[in-house]
Amino acid sequence: MLSRLFFSLLFFFSCFSSYGFSENVFKSNKMFNSVLAQLPPVYFSDDSYHNVISVSATGDSLCIEDGSVWNTFSNQTDVTTWHMDDVLVITPNYNYFFYTNYKFKIINTITNEYVYTNIHLGPYVDNENAHIIHNIIFYENRIVLNNGSVWEVSSYDMKKVAYNWLVGDGLIIGTNDQNFSSYKYILIDVNMNNFVKARYIGEIR
Repeated sequence: MLSRLFFSLLFFFSCFSSYGFSENVFKSNKMFNSVLAQLPPVYFSDDSYHNVISVSATGDSLCIEDGSVWNTFSNQTDVTTWHMDDVLVITPNYNYFFYTNYKFKIINTITNEYVYTNIHLGPYVDNENAHIIHNIIFYENRIVLNNGSVWEVSSYDMKKVAYNWLVGDGLIIGTNDQNFSSYKYILIDVNMNNFVKARYIGEIR
């Protein structure tokens, strides 16, 4: 009961802390490494990992580290039991038969639980963890964020989805869990409430 009250009080305050996580790198045998050496480089970003900062007392909404608030399908999973150091990923909702009113899923990688969700409020502009579109390079299918990270968007999504995105839009980085896709991430424009599939290119120094 006290933990629920604590989380509900936190829900009304700005989210100001973040945690960094790195992806595991595994080494394999020499033959496998020689094959990898012939492939183009693949870069990973840990900005797709998120942390829950607060949860409403009823569990129907939660706030993550950038200050964004997400409405959740509370009858499915009790998110009030989630902890602030749990690692979350946001994926598209590819379930075309159930929970179709929800565009996304938030997956707790620690508890192996998930909830269907929609964005309720975008990130706080002055939050140090918030991502903002800094530049859009349409002829290269690339988007540059305020932290200097560069993302290549799938050509289809760039033409069909991101054509009306604007510099200054708030953006949240998620994970594309679709099998066999070369675009391992999604970029969610909170102003337009849609997303594109993308891959991380690197950073502008």
